[in-house]
Amino acid sequence: MIYYALELKSIPRVEFAFSTETDRYKNIISKRKNMIELSYLSGGEFVSEFDGIKYRIESNSLCLYMPDMEVVNHCEDSKPTRMLDVAFYVDRMEYERFECNSKDEWAEMSQRFGGKIILPFKLKFENMNENLVKSFYTIIQLHSIGTVSSELSKIGEWFKLLAMVNDETRKLLAMDNEYSNTLIYLRKIERYIQSNYNKKIKLDDVAKELKVSQSYLCRIFKENLNETFVSYLNKTRVNKAREMLSLNPNESAVEIAENVGFCDLRYMNKMFRRYYGINVRECRRLDRELTLFHKKPWDAENLDKDIYKTEEH
Repeated sequence: MIYYALELKSIPRVEFAFSTETDRYKNIISKRKNMIELSYLSGGEFVSEFDGIKYRIESNSLCLYMPDMEVVNHCEDSKPTRMLDVAFYVDRMEYERFECNSKDEWAEMSQRFGGKIILPFKLKFENMNENLVKSFYTIIQLHSIGTVSSELSKIGEWFKLLAMVNDETRKLLAMDNEYSNTLIYLRKIERYIQSNYNKKIKLDDVAKELKVSQSYLCRIFKENLNETFVSYLNKTRVNKAREMLSLNPNESAVEIAENVGFCDLRYMNKMFRRYYGINVRECRRLDRELTLFHKKPWDAENLDKDIYKTEEH
């Protein structure tokens, strides 16, 4: 896997921040000088071609784009892709690309990169990472305000975002990357909840489906996801609700709450504030706005170049 060791030597400034959804995603990123872009895919998936290798970017994945990158992203079908995206311009920074595929390799490198920020090209989470999502939405919300105070707050939130990604990356690098029985069960849990999130399901239902004890499932959630079954289920419902809010603009929030399995709109609003940091109405507003391009790059016909680089710089 590809990683970057980063050292910032000047105060960054925001270049763009947006939340969007599209059913024909394609984007070309071509050596954007002094720009660091982080993108969180909250729904759907796409293929990223980088250094001659195709990577599948799945839902609940973080992607990094650095100044030396030539990347082509595209969907292979017409299913909706939902993402949160922020990019900052840094006048002076130093970075080094490296590959690491095991905790033994990292043990040899960790001291060398001890004082630097470690960021991955891609990072997959088992479910929505609410802290990252909150940070993205905070930056996007502040970017829509456009005041001096909001600009300063954006910079602070961006450093917080980098710190979270650095901590998560270092934790993963220190672990074995091989699949275990636990990870197999996590995949089965995910599939079951994705198919039944809109029903009144309990931990006991999942345990019976997987033919394991409830205590074993509780241990899987605690030790591997650091959360409870209820939290995992609510995050799934919140993600589905956000998708429906964007895809069905004429459907009321009350109807959407019922369709994803929440007892009422009040409780769904509470979960939105917990996992996104904003309420349902604000989430719907931010997802409808675009604060980057005059037109979405993925809506341009026959896209063959980096629209941001050529039009904005």
